[in-house]
Amino acid sequence: MKTLTVFFTFLLCAQTMATPTAEGLFRNVSNKEPTGNLIVVTAMVEEMEESAPAAESTPNTASLNEALMPPTKKKPIYYKWLLSLEREGSVDMIQVSYRNSQLKEEQIVQTKYFPDIAKVVSNDNSLERSMYYSLMNMLVVNESKMFKALLVKYAQGFQSNKELMTKEKVALYRKYKEYLEKRQEDETLISPLEPTDPDQLSAVKEIMAAPMYKDAGNVELVRIDNELAWKVDLKSLNAIFSNEDHRLRKIEYQSPLGDLRVITDEYVLFNGAHELPKTMIFKDMSNKSWRVRFLGLSHLNTHSTPFTKRAQDYTDAAKKAREMRKSSAQGQEDYLNPPFIF
Repeated sequence: MKTLTVFFTFLLCAQTMATPTAEGLFRNVSNKEPTGNLIVVTAMVEEMEESAPAAESTPNTASLNEALMPPTKKKPIYYKWLLSLEREGSVDMIQVSYRNSQLKEEQIVQTKYFPDIAKVVSNDNSLERSMYYSLMNMLVVNESKMFKALLVKYAQGFQSNKELMTKEKVALYRKYKEYLEKRQEDETLISPLEPTDPDQLSAVKEIMAAPMYKDAGNVELVRIDNELAWKVDLKSLNAIFSNEDHRLRKIEYQSPLGDLRVITDEYVLFNGAHELPKTMIFKDMSNKSWRVRFLGLSHLNTHSTPFTKRAQDYTDAAKKAREMRKSSAQGQEDYLNPPFIF
């Protein structure tokens, strides 16, 4: 098994030293993998006062300018998202909105249940909603699946990791896996990583030294405010990531119908292991700015209550809360309706 270790070490080193891919950056690799089958995220969303456009040029100055913008007089709305990882290959979501930060059942405004949120978003025509839920999937679950679908749909020149894989290295990897399986029955077999022919050995070394992915030419290392950062340039869509930990700092999308921009603040640990941006500024395509302030993040292991039962319990609680407010002035309240949230 020593040879297997060497092989994967070469793979890892080659990829680490190479320019990251666009898909790889949108996977949030700086965050630890989920430690439970249920993830709970809470946040406050508020609309921000409009201000004159500033001479913004960097993620840092833009973040500072927009973060200081005061909220409007409208009351903020609070959200709880429950993400279930129980079903392999899909993320199911319950979304609950509340009147205030207490997040009590009697304060529920609305609940929604999305079995396989990726499928729901892929069938939705709103870029703003696609952007927000793809970002949540990326930042919370550490997956690029939804963002990859968004890039395929809206960005120009995007190539997935599968398309960029070095075919020779993949073929060598498959040969080596096959060799390991057959070696148990025949120990005289020669490893494809150590051929006896000098020319073949030279070719193998060349393949091993090559990066795992070809350079698509849409990711480059740039200097912003005297700091190095990775820039993803897909023509209509651009993104900035920090250099060493690959944290998302900024996304911009430009179209004739309007521009969209997302800027993240500093990242903080919420449960001692997993992180989220403290604040995310979301400027929608109507040029209205929203502040999303994440309040909580929990990873839980639970099998006691089926997720569909949880969804029904929240639906019942929302119905009861609405009935309680019907006869009161509270029932006439207007609630914020961010265009990027279902």
